This record gives sequence, C-alpha cells and structure tokens, in this order.
Amino acid sequence: MRVGHGWIFGLVVSAGLAMLDVAVAANVETVPGKLTLQAEYFDKDSNLLNDASLPRIVLFRMPIIAGNLAGEVTSPDLVQLKIKVGEPTILDLEEIITTVESSAASVTKEAAKAGLVVTPKEARFARLVTLVAYPETGKGVGGARFQTTEGNQTILLVYFDRPCQLSGVAHARGGSISYDVHVASRGIHLLMAVRDEQSNVRVTNASVPAVLVLRITPHK
Repeated sequence: MRVGHGWIFGLVVSAGLAMLDVAVAANVETVPGKLTLQAEYFDKDSNLLNDASLPRIVLFRMPIIAGNLAGEVTSPDLVQLKIKVGEPTILDLEEIITTVESSAASVTKEAAKAGLVVTPKEARFARLVTLVAYPETGKGVGGARFQTTEGNQTILLVYFDRPCQLSGVAHARGGSISYDVHVASRGIHLLMAVRDEQSNVRVTNASVPAVLVLRITPHK
C-alpha cells in the first residue's frame, strides 16, 4: 500500500503562518505514552457530517512508513482498534513503541531524491499511518488523518531514534513542501503541516493537544 502526498495537499487553507510559528516555539517534547483521539466524519469541504448511513464504529489501523513521510507502507498494522465515532478513545503508544523502534529506518533514497534532508543522515525514523476500515469486512471507509480541533493543521505521528533535524524542500502537485523540524530527543513526536494560499506547505513541530481529531472523509 502506498501513501502519497495527498495528506498534505488535502489541507484546509490556513489564514497564515503566524499561528504555526507560535506553536513551534511552544513545544519540543515527545508525545506522552497515551493520546486521546476522537474520530469524526467530514465532507471534502471540511464540514462535519452526520450521515446515518456511515458506520458509527470503525476499525482504526496504524501501520508505518519507515525512512519517509509518504510512500510505501513498510509494516503490518501495529494498531487495530475499534473506535466509536464522536466519542473520545485512548490510543496507547506504549504498546507499540518497541516495534516502531525496531522498524524505523534512515531516510530512503526516494525521500532524499524528493528533497527531504535529515541531519544526521544516520538518524532513523518512521511515520505512523492512519487508516480506517469497516470492522466486518476490513474495507476502507475513506481517507483518514489527524488534525487539530481548529481543523487547519494536519498532524503526523513520527518516531525518531535520536535528536535530529528535518529540512529541505520538495515539489509536488504544483506546490512545495518545506521541512523545518527540530527533534530534541528520541521518541514519538507530533509534526504539523499547514498550507498557504499558494499551495505551499510547511511541515514543522506541533504541540500536543488535549484531544487529537481523527478526520475521516468517506469515499462516497
């Protein structure tokens, strides 16, 4: 399975980057062992959906992409959790951290060619991917990604095996993706991506929210 850059270019346009800069300065810590998430349905225009035909209980899945933030999934599911849409759920990262640590990899040739620079180059990392399926069949319900409650930032969970820095600029779909991530310690960190009006995206550190919204955009 391949995860492209749609998680970035599907973002809601932000009014600017000033709020993003404040959030970066406020946070350098790793993610705690447990996170509170809440799944919600949204349409393609970012409006909340209340459609009775959509499943109220979904299967939340999390494999990883090692050595890149997009591309081929490189592991089986590390998380399979039935969650109820509209209600808070605890995501226990302590249960998977050992597997994530052993599966992380240094930056792939594909990622480096696309413009991602990791310093030091020996640093190993892995992005935790968000997937949502029907519990009965395993068929995908739709696109899924973490976001803030304000809805203008896509949030990524990424494991790093040491202090490092992500930089560089990639170009895709008529826009650019710039990286400005400073990792102070080993562990799982939150990154955020915000798009401006020119379809340029900046990826940087994010603060840990009280509740992480799992945004589901149904296929239909």
